[in-house]
Amino acid sequence: MMAVAVAFGVREFGTLTSNNACQTACLSCLSWLWSVTVVGIAKLTEAGRVVSSFLTSHCGSPKSTVRISPAPMPICLEPTIVPPTPKLVDIKPRHLRPAPVIDRSLVDRKLWLLSRSGLFGDNTLGATIERACTLEDLRKAYRLVHDVYLGTGFIEPVATGMRLRIFEMTADMATFVAKVDGKVVGVLGVVADTPELGLPSDASFKAELDALRATGQRLCEITNQAVDPAYRKSAVPTELMRCAVAHMTAAGFHQAIATVSPSHSSFYDLSGFRQFGAERSYSQKLHDPVVALSMDICQFRKAPVGLNGTEEFIHHFLGPGNHFSPHVEEWANEAQRYFLDPELLAELFISERIFIVDCSATELEGLKTLWGHDLFIKVTSDCFIPSAEKLVLAALPKLFGADADRVAEEPPKKKNPEPAEMNPREWEQASGSLTHSLDSWSNLARPLQVA
Repeated sequence: MMAVAVAFGVREFGTLTSNNACQTACLSCLSWLWSVTVVGIAKLTEAGRVVSSFLTSHCGSPKSTVRISPAPMPICLEPTIVPPTPKLVDIKPRHLRPAPVIDRSLVDRKLWLLSRSGLFGDNTLGATIERACTLEDLRKAYRLVHDVYLGTGFIEPVATGMRLRIFEMTADMATFVAKVDGKVVGVLGVVADTPELGLPSDASFKAELDALRATGQRLCEITNQAVDPAYRKSAVPTELMRCAVAHMTAAGFHQAIATVSPSHSSFYDLSGFRQFGAERSYSQKLHDPVVALSMDICQFRKAPVGLNGTEEFIHHFLGPGNHFSPHVEEWANEAQRYFLDPELLAELFISERIFIVDCSATELEGLKTLWGHDLFIKVTSDCFIPSAEKLVLAALPKLFGADADRVAEEPPKKKNPEPAEMNPREWEQASGSLTHSLDSWSNLARPLQVA
């Protein structure tokens, strides 16, 4: 076919071209193409003979020649539609269905990422972890909590710069600190549940906590978690958690409660906490959304069963491999000895701010039970009576007008001067909180008598 095409091209070229030189050049090109074509056909023919000879020697000569006609080209090709596999619906009751298989690879990755950031390791950037026992350590701890919580908007500012509640006034409150050269850079506290005061989370999750109490379990709550920003990507947060778990395990608690921001719950989930209370505000004054979590402390008193790699690591990290466990009993005895010192309590809760005056009657009665009658008298007697005298002296000008100075210097023994005209609301505002506290002050309450 190529030879025929070349011959046809030569004939057409000769018909259309009249220039002799051009015809000569083109004929030379056509001759070269013809020679190449002839050589190629010869080589193809020779290759075909070799292949035919090989097939005949190995497969035998063909008996007949079969002509295969090509299949007719279809006009339109339609895609084959495969019917979908019907979805099986599980109609078993929920309690009879098998538990879903949870892919723990994401949890393992979280642990790996947190370990790379410094958590779950031993590098505390030079910080020493211990329980705060002295007055100075407790002051520094509560100031750090105040500053961190104030920066996040969890609390309102306090004049003393310390976050103090009724729970910090009990010997059962364990406060663990991370210190660098005397500076507190991390805090974590554990509050024991008591019939007198309960737990901090009772303000938002009392129904859920009462349900746990009804099962006979001893509860405690992790609180006051605050870490200096420079130490948050170190082992300080996890080492403080190890201290808390070692203390809770040795103290015989069954469940640890934590109320945390939903954005922080992943760390607690990795540590073994599980949510048991829906999201709600922790404070009635500020919008502080939190969720309630709980962790089974009893798991650290027995061998692990059926745990994956990550869970087994956390169990060993907080339980059998917890290097703080040998120290918690010694720390508890030392903290008890310091805390039962009336001077420490007076300095912490009275000297800088008369915190105890703001306590309700129920809280004061609870403190009296927890402290003991004698310690309660020693601490509060120097608090209420001087405060009552100050308030009365401040109210004398409203009560006695021009005679206030004379009354303050030498109060009359028989009959007081007639009080000047005064606004009852002003007197109520001036003395209401003190009168309420004095009335609540058990057997030591001494009402003011003004004729």
